[in-house]
Amino acid sequence: MITPLTASLLRLTPGCVQLALQAVPDGENPLVDAKQQGDFFVVWQPIYASITIAICLQDTVEASLMRAVLRTTMTALGGTVGFLVMLNGSLANNPYWVVSWVVAFSWLCGLLSPDRSLRYSLFLTVFSFNAVIICQYIGCCAVPGDPQVYGGKVISTLIGSTVAIGVGWMIFPWYGSERMLHDQAAALQAALGLLRDMHAEVEAAAAADRAVGIGGWLDRVEQDVQAPLARVVKDLDMNLIDRRQMPFTWHLLPEPAVLHMVQPALSALRDRLASAALVLGQDLFAVAGGPRQVVPGPVFRRVLPQLRGEEEGLFAALDQLVEACTANMAAGVAGSRLKPHRVAVEQAVAAAQDARVRLHRAYLQAQPAVLTAAGGHSAGDFACGAWLHAALRCTDEMVVAASMLLQDAAQDRDVLGGWVRAWRGQRAAPPV
Repeated sequence: MITPLTASLLRLTPGCVQLALQAVPDGENPLVDAKQQGDFFVVWQPIYASITIAICLQDTVEASLMRAVLRTTMTALGGTVGFLVMLNGSLANNPYWVVSWVVAFSWLCGLLSPDRSLRYSLFLTVFSFNAVIICQYIGCCAVPGDPQVYGGKVISTLIGSTVAIGVGWMIFPWYGSERMLHDQAAALQAALGLLRDMHAEVEAAAAADRAVGIGGWLDRVEQDVQAPLARVVKDLDMNLIDRRQMPFTWHLLPEPAVLHMVQPALSALRDRLASAALVLGQDLFAVAGGPRQVVPGPVFRRVLPQLRGEEEGLFAALDQLVEACTANMAAGVAGSRLKPHRVAVEQAVAAAQDARVRLHRAYLQAQPAVLTAAGGHSAGDFACGAWLHAALRCTDEMVVAASMLLQDAAQDRDVLGGWVRAWRGQRAAPPV
């Protein structure tokens, strides 16, 4: 059964074969043969633009730009060298001249091939160089290279790159920095959820006078907090526009400074969470031969009910803080249009700081009376006190991460206007 697509291909085949046969030299007139081959090459130029569009159209603006700039510059470099080699008609049809250049240029590029990051760039350069030379070599008549062949190769590639960038930038804009901000926001949300779950387990253990469940806290830190931060580190390291492949152009589109400002605070938050998880995993203060699980001591069991109001207030403030930060990082706007989100984060930071101070003050005020009533600290009290200290440090790091969003430099994001400003060099490049 012949499908409509197969029937269409069959109808096109005779014309394609005829066109190809016209490009085959008949040996009677070298100049006519050269023109036929040149016409065949020019007729099929759109294929280079189509290939470029297919290769350069990626899921993010930066990735599309990286491939488009890389493919265009390397094609232009190789094509220009090949065009210069074919300028002299006598030399252009000397087989020794042509073969020497093809071998020498390929060999020089091959010297850099051990560097994996340069292999694609070298391939594009060598391919373009050889294509411009070999497609014009006749072998007689002192005919120089045709600029149309060079222009067709380079210009069609430039057109394809422009289309790919335009589609990715104007029609389906999705920036790599938006994905990184999403990952950072996910890490912040996961950190608050983990902190809340640890607090609930400690509170339940104190109420039931039992050991605190280990609960796989470290695994959750690794999976829920570390994993998204690791993805951000990987993207930042590659910069999406690979600085190793494009040493002269990678700085044209640096990522927004907010990514570099928030990432250290979130990394510190991850470390604080890991410390809190380690404290709950094993009682490092227990006496030799005693139980190794953390069991809340009498002081902590007495002080915890007195802090319930302040703890609920702190978690409510942290919920507001994380919600405001998430909305800020996913806003998709920049500059003055971020002002409402900036104000919300500023208010949430102030509320979280105030709630944190109230909790710490209430803990210090309750300590003397409950210590006297309990007759002193136990090993479990020391372990739970260490956990509470680590938990408070976690809230501090959340506030620090949120405070980074209030800085003027953090208002520059990858939106249409911000992307143009970055391209024009009005955004500071990140450190190498």
